[in-house]
Amino acid sequence: MATIEDLLHGVPVGLLEQRCSDQHLLEISRWFPHWRNVSAHLGLSDVDEEQISHNPGGLARQNYDMLRMWRARRVGMATYMTLANAFHCIGRQDLVERLCDLVRTEAPVWNQPTTDVPLGVVKYAEYLKGVYKVKPCGEQWLRVVSKHYVTLSTIESIEDFPKEKEVTCTLAMIHAKIEEVKKLKRSITIDQVGVLGDGERARCIIVEGIPGIGKSTFSWHLGVCWAQKEILHDYHLVVLLRLRDERVQHAKCVSDLFRYEEQPKQEHEAVMEWINSNKGDGVMMVLDGYDELSPDLQKSSIFANIIRGVVLPKMTVLVSSRPSANDNLHQLCQGQKCQYIEVIGFGKEEIQEYVDAALGHNKELRDQLMSYLEHHPHIHGLMYCPLNCAIIVQIFRDQMKSRSQPPQTLTEVYQVLIKTVLKRHEQKSVEPPAAMKHKRTSTIPNKPSTFPWLGDVSDQTIPQLLVLAKLAYDGTNEDQLIFHGPSGTMEALGLLQEVPELYLESSGSSSYHFLHKTVQEFMAALHVSSLPPGERAEFLRTSFGKSNMTMVVRFMAGLTKFQSQDDIEGVLAFQEKVERGLLESLHWLFEAHDPGLVQKYMGHREWAVNLRGQSLDPFDCYVLGYCIANSRQPWNLSLWGCSINGQCVKMLMMVEKGRAFDYIKTIDFTFNHKLGDEGAIVLGKMLRGNKVLTSLQLRRCGIEPEGFSELCSALEVNTTLTELDLSENKFDDHSLASLGKMLRGNKVLSSLKLKDCRIGPEGLPELCSALEVNTTLTELDLSESTFDDHSLASLGKMLRGNKVLTSLQLQQCGIGPEGLSELCSALEVNTTLTELNLSVNTFDDHSLASVGKMLRGNKVLTSLKLQECGIGPEGLSELCSALEVNTTLTELDLSWNMFYHHSLASLGKMLRGNKVLTSLQLRECGIGPEGLSELCSALEVNTTLTELDLSVNTFYYHSLASLGKMLRGNKVLTSLQLQECGIGPEGLSELCSALEVNTTLTELNLSVNTFDDHSLASLEKMLRGNKVLTSLQLWGCGIVAEGLSELCSALEVNTTLTELDLSDNTFDDLNLASLVQLLTNNQTLEKLSLWRCGLDDDAICSLAKGLEHCKLRELDLSFNKFTMRGVTELSHVLKNHPTLIKKMVELPDGLQWS
Repeated sequence: MATIEDLLHGVPVGLLEQRCSDQHLLEISRWFPHWRNVSAHLGLSDVDEEQISHNPGGLARQNYDMLRMWRARRVGMATYMTLANAFHCIGRQDLVERLCDLVRTEAPVWNQPTTDVPLGVVKYAEYLKGVYKVKPCGEQWLRVVSKHYVTLSTIESIEDFPKEKEVTCTLAMIHAKIEEVKKLKRSITIDQVGVLGDGERARCIIVEGIPGIGKSTFSWHLGVCWAQKEILHDYHLVVLLRLRDERVQHAKCVSDLFRYEEQPKQEHEAVMEWINSNKGDGVMMVLDGYDELSPDLQKSSIFANIIRGVVLPKMTVLVSSRPSANDNLHQLCQGQKCQYIEVIGFGKEEIQEYVDAALGHNKELRDQLMSYLEHHPHIHGLMYCPLNCAIIVQIFRDQMKSRSQPPQTLTEVYQVLIKTVLKRHEQKSVEPPAAMKHKRTSTIPNKPSTFPWLGDVSDQTIPQLLVLAKLAYDGTNEDQLIFHGPSGTMEALGLLQEVPELYLESSGSSSYHFLHKTVQEFMAALHVSSLPPGERAEFLRTSFGKSNMTMVVRFMAGLTKFQSQDDIEGVLAFQEKVERGLLESLHWLFEAHDPGLVQKYMGHREWAVNLRGQSLDPFDCYVLGYCIANSRQPWNLSLWGCSINGQCVKMLMMVEKGRAFDYIKTIDFTFNHKLGDEGAIVLGKMLRGNKVLTSLQLRRCGIEPEGFSELCSALEVNTTLTELDLSENKFDDHSLASLGKMLRGNKVLSSLKLKDCRIGPEGLPELCSALEVNTTLTELDLSESTFDDHSLASLGKMLRGNKVLTSLQLQQCGIGPEGLSELCSALEVNTTLTELNLSVNTFDDHSLASVGKMLRGNKVLTSLKLQECGIGPEGLSELCSALEVNTTLTELDLSWNMFYHHSLASLGKMLRGNKVLTSLQLRECGIGPEGLSELCSALEVNTTLTELDLSVNTFYYHSLASLGKMLRGNKVLTSLQLQECGIGPEGLSELCSALEVNTTLTELNLSVNTFDDHSLASLEKMLRGNKVLTSLQLWGCGIVAEGLSELCSALEVNTTLTELDLSDNTFDDLNLASLVQLLTNNQTLEKLSLWRCGLDDDAICSLAKGLEHCKLRELDLSFNKFTMRGVTELSHVLKNHPTLIKKMVELPDGLQWS
């Protein structure tokens, strides 16, 4: 086979390093048969693969889903080069060649900076360097003593970087999890900024981090290092723009961004001529604070065009932002060479270094602070942010001197900070600034009763404080961070500081901002807290979901403690319906820090809380535990895929002396692979004393033998847990001894899942020995373990003696013919097992004789799964012969075994005689026209089968006559799956003709069959006459304008269909008009799927008209082309919709409700 270098020879490297476009991904998804072969070489995690495998739509859609997820997860590496390597790894040289042909003509051109630099550019550069050298780096009001103030980590992939440890750039992954981030990501130095792993220059550099982490400091530091000729030697100009500055925001053209005060006009023109002629090559523009732009400016402005590369495409752009703005920012950067950097703040060592440097002269005070942080982990968790670290150390020093109680919440931290700043201001100034005098009014109270924390702050200061609070509120509400006024007039009370003039022409006034954005948010909350209770309640109801008000509402809760009679139960009820809503409400209650308040609002019912997929940090878990403990009500909690680590579990245990687990009935930690032994040991301690927990899900949590042994030891004495899932953790046979001991002693556990836990031949006998005497376990899953024939003897012995086990999963366990015979021999006498799964084990037809013998003698088995077991015609005949006399089996799955049409005679004979089978799965079994005829003939007289799956078998239209005949005569079948069966127009007509008179079928799947407009007329006729069908799936059927119009016309009068799937069909204006008419007139349709239908913003606006009064409860619009404009239109419609809520509407990747 040719090497990858040979295959890619002649294709420009620049082309291959481009990010894959959506259109190309759609085309490429049709090239390969199964996505799993490719995903293994694209760096997708197990969690991603699990999610893809559960997506509806079969392999066709899952291939595309996988490629889209790869591009979203591996932003910097989602290139044609990576895809070509993946195809080469799976031996598909032909796909590599097709990929090269697909994109060969799109190579970008990168030039080196021009060496002929005009004098004007040199002067401009000298001016910038002078600014960077003179102006301070960092805030003056804070003493940051750590040399590690800026610590960098990048998510760029490295060749030896473990795929399962890839971490996305999100707030939750860096919030108090710095130690993990440092282990998982590659640290970079300042000189590596802008340089990709292959040595090429990045077009876009995204610097992300939470407020106060040091993004602005880093941006300025970059300019300082350039000015000192330490880095960025290829750039003649490094221009830093603070996007919070209104004058920057109001720039009318790119030229305005390169202007500074007193710059001669001729020089400015020369600079711009040079920049434009080189298309920005040799220039780096630093856009600091992208998140501080208004949403409109983020999406459409000079800055958006610069980031996209529409303007000055060869200029390097560095953008700093809070993670909250990432979605828009990443969309703007699509298709460009990007570097992603996080400023991750302080780890344990940096926090300790800071404390030592700040309090090193006072060992007693330093020890007191570390003790305080140990007993207040939520405060310690805040100190990874350098800003908070400096504040907390300073506050603790002051509080200890005055012998006051240290703060317990973030609100209390900022209360002390504001009070400290005000007191210092009063000591320096007796007379308030003139600019503040005229703003006083008689309506401003001297000291509101809601602010007792102001203590001995002067009454004269309060009116000024409230004026600043109103200024902060108005600015936050309008995303404004810069305020203007005459020089020296607005630095009132020490809470504002002047913004250094950088480049733009002076407007005749000075600019100011609050000491930090978080200080502005606290001051805004101060204003809201001073309002009458009714206005506060209205603010609370209208501010939820607004990202700029998140911290304001938290601070307001901490300041007011919800002391008015206006309660928030309605808000809580609303927020349960939207992502992260309830968790945000819990933060409000925590900031209020009143256990009685939690009891008041959450102590009235049992809670079922699903936080699935939300990235939680230890502080979130501490807040969650606080509210659970103080609600004193039962909780059923899902933390599936929430990035939970051992520290998070500790937080749940530590808060309120561990009382949180006294109220948790069920908890799901599935897919939190960082939980590990540390978390398992904590859970073990909890299980010993717990009296309420009944279900614990720990699938793929990174638990190893030490943690497993601790859990088993605890379960020996636990008296409540009935369900435990430990699947996909790394145990060994030796650790199974502790499991055996637990199963002998435990008296309550009824369900145990150990799928893919590395249980081998030595561990199985220990487990089975324990199960011989266990009297409670009814469900056991040992799938994806590796057994041998000898070890299966112990399993057979257990099945003969055990009197309680009802369900056994042995999928993909390496069971062969001899092992199968041992199992079946035991099941002949077993009297309890009702469900057995032996799928993906390799048998031969001869060994099926033992299965047949077992089915003749067994009197209890109701469900048998034999998917992909290598069963052929002879084996099928043996099974069917036994099922003719079997009187208990109701469900049989034989999918992915290869039969031939003559062997279907035995299946037909069985269906004629069997009186109990209700469900038969024959997906992709090689059943052709003759086999179908045999099956249908039998089903004409069968009186029990209600579910039949014949998907991915190939029929021809003439063979559909037998299916039609069966549907006319059969009186029991309710579900028929015919996905991807090669049913064409004539076959569809035959099928629909039969369904016009059928009176039992309620579910029909015809997806991935190709129809034409003429054949859809028969479908339309059937829908007008049929009185029982409730679910119809037609995704990927190539339905176009006229056919869809016919279909929608029929559904306007249909009164039974509740679920319709039209996904992966192409819609035009005529289609949409028909669909809108259908939604307007139909009164029964509850679920509609339209994923990957090419719907853009205009289409969504049209669709919204039909949604206004429809009866839909669920709507799937994922993988379409609309943007936030379409989301906004949908939001307006759903606001007053009678049944459809946002939670039940699936949006395309990258979009979320505004």
